[in-house]
Amino acid sequence: LERGNYERAMHQFQEALPLRESQGDKEMVANLWNCIGAAAEGAGDLTKAHLAFSTSREAFERLGADIQAAMAALNLGSVALAAQKWDEAKARFEEALNVLRPEQD
Repeated sequence: LERGNYERAMHQFQEALPLRESQGDKEMVANLWNCIGAAAEGAGDLTKAHLAFSTSREAFERLGADIQAAMAALNLGSVALAAQKWDEAKARFEEALNVLRPEQD
């Protein structure tokens, strides 16, 4: 993924997914969906990226991992921005900021 070989990275993440699912490692499964989303976004497949980041966000929400869910929302905002879906991008970025930004007194 870091070297820009998005197709190979996506294949490897997808290969790891059933293994981690069979081990019951729900946090790593959520992380793998996020990685699949990043690889898909890098490859220009915004539909697959959106699906993967959404799956990651939902999995992190079920785990109560608010920060990781917010990071997945941030990634969804990036995909929406790339697709020129301005309202969706704004909503996802605001969703992430509501969790990640420290409260102002």
